Amino acid sequence: MSEQITGEVSIFLDALGQGVFGAGGLGLLGLVGPSYEDDLFPEGEMYREFTNQGVTVLYEGVPDSPLAKAVFISINDSDSSGTYPTPNSLIDGLELTSTDRKTVTSFFGDPVISGGAFDVFAAGNKFLHFEYDGEAPKTITAMSEVPGL
Repeated sequence: MSEQITGEVSIFLDALGQGVFGAGGLGLLGLVGPSYEDDLFPEGEMYREFTNQGVTVLYEGVPDSPLAKAVFISINDSDSSGTYPTPNSLIDGLELTSTDRKTVTSFFGDPVISGGAFDVFAAGNKFLHFEYDGEAPKTITAMSEVPGL
């Protein structure tokens, strides 16, 4: 697999480390906006949920300029945020609605970390965390860093 991951997930990866109104934040808004709701927490975290798009962004930092740390993308989930409307457009060459864990691992290569129901793959200097429901991808999280690494 090449270092460059193409498809809509690249917009989510590009947003990591950028602010709400930076190029990455505006790219997110263009892809999954315009409707969203913000949840602010006293610890300096903000969760921006794009309404009915299956996408939630975690921002951390000072209130005036928080930076994106993670983007949660629901592929096969029935929670209140919905599912991503075009999952097969997320990663070029990978049909997420009809793939399994083995195919994901074959596509990306060896995971950086693997556990019972998840795999984490390097995506350049960022990461993609796959959570599975059985063998099917349930959620993909684009992350700027992996806890514990």
